[in-house]
Amino acid sequence: MQSLYIASTTTKTGKNLITLALGVILQRQGTKLGYFKPIGDIPTLTDEKLGDSDALLTQEVLGQNINADILSPVVISSNLRATPFGLDSKTTQEKIQKAYQEIAKDNDMTLVEGYGSFPASGFFCGSDAISLVNSLNLKVILVEKVGQTPNYDAILYAKYLLKDSLIGVILNDLKENVYRDTNELLIPFLNKRGINILGCVPHEPELASIKATELVKGLKGQLVAGNANMASKVKGFLIGTMQVDNFMSHLAKQNNIAVIAGGDRTDIQIMALQGNCSCLVLTGNMTPSELVRTKADKTGIPIIVVKEDTYTVARNMERILKGQKLEDLNKIKIAVDLIMQHVDIDKISKHLAM
Repeated sequence: MQSLYIASTTTKTGKNLITLALGVILQRQGTKLGYFKPIGDIPTLTDEKLGDSDALLTQEVLGQNINADILSPVVISSNLRATPFGLDSKTTQEKIQKAYQEIAKDNDMTLVEGYGSFPASGFFCGSDAISLVNSLNLKVILVEKVGQTPNYDAILYAKYLLKDSLIGVILNDLKENVYRDTNELLIPFLNKRGINILGCVPHEPELASIKATELVKGLKGQLVAGNANMASKVKGFLIGTMQVDNFMSHLAKQNNIAVIAGGDRTDIQIMALQGNCSCLVLTGNMTPSELVRTKADKTGIPIIVVKEDTYTVARNMERILKGQKLEDLNKIKIAVDLIMQHVDIDKISKHLAM
């Protein structure tokens, strides 16, 4: 079987989810599978070796045990000063080639997870998607999200660059409001231009949720009350900067949300606890009053105190929720079930066997 590169024309489309789920499914079908993420972008140290935390999680689920620096031989950072601008393209390509061969040698095929946005990401070190696909002889699947303005130009350009190497596209995380236009307009348009749609995966709120315990860690906050219900799920957030009446009106329309409020807004804090939010995040490093803490302990709603201002915390919350990882078995099961139901695995396997 030919190995497979999972790419996307934008970030945060669910490449990691799709790669992980495909890997589990192919293993169930009897494929001896390797996994490789040549360029990592979530740096972590494991046994004093620099690697990518997403890649390490994925290989653990797939039962692979490869050193972090072989699994992801190139690791970059969002911090510009930590970005390895001195990487030599030839040396980097040789390093990736050697690591890939080490993983692929004893397997039927290898899933290669792409980094960033196709086709440019990695170009600075000579390891952009096109270079990798050509040098490693890979087939390609694009994973794309469909919002109000689908990224059809980028998909067409990817087809132009990849030609027959592109097996097709998986449209991921489709919400109900785009289903009709996707099926009636976008898919026929892409099909006419020789692009296979391998599946349409619906939006699953459970995959976008995070536990309050994980939120404490992600926000680098301190839990000060309500620790009886730290397993509560958070699927979104509401900023409590408005008048109380307006705030309660918005809160009543939403479920499983965290409320972000200034540490001095006792009125909003009490209303949030009465409105049964999942979690209360207080900004400005201000400990809530005894009245608020007592009410939180009684209702079991966690209160997290963070140092940053409300705007910064809201940005961090958005980043955490968008980049939520598949870190528990239930989420992995949901992801696998979704892919099995909505993606044409047989078509993918046939292309890889050619």
